[in-house]
Amino acid sequence: MTPPPEPKAPALIPIRYRQPIARDLAHPIGAELLSAALAGVPQFDALTVSFSGVPTLWNDTRSGPPDQVEKAPQPILSAWFTNRVSATPNPQSGEFGERWGLTVYPVPSGLKATVRAELEATGLAAVREWLDALRTETWREALRHEIEVLYDFDARVLSWREAS
Repeated sequence: MTPPPEPKAPALIPIRYRQPIARDLAHPIGAELLSAALAGVPQFDALTVSFSGVPTLWNDTRSGPPDQVEKAPQPILSAWFTNRVSATPNPQSGEFGERWGLTVYPVPSGLKATVRAELEATGLAAVREWLDALRTETWREALRHEIEVLYDFDARVLSWREAS
């Protein structure tokens, strides 16, 4: 009698890069959980995930009083689409054409579990819905689209917004 075949390991979204982070920060979600939550979306095989080394707040270019910018909800996860067109594309470089990706931003280590729970409860479903949406050719011709999952660290509330 032949033993039953071992179950096939679920596909993982490839990690594009992982930047080092400060000791007091942590990424709220990993490639395994992202892969499980987004399995079956049309772009799954085209997705890559990047783990940013600094919270978005540190790179924030929004104007306004610093205390107001700091209190604004901060991106913790984004899903994005880019379409770069060139008159002389180099197919070997991978620099041009359609690309889909995810970026995970670090959060304070003490809030990692809280933020992850919020992502699992509602944030990943919003990203999945955005990825599942039917896209027109006009939409695909744009340079960039994204959905940002935001976390308000003061109010402890998760939200999201689309940007183009």
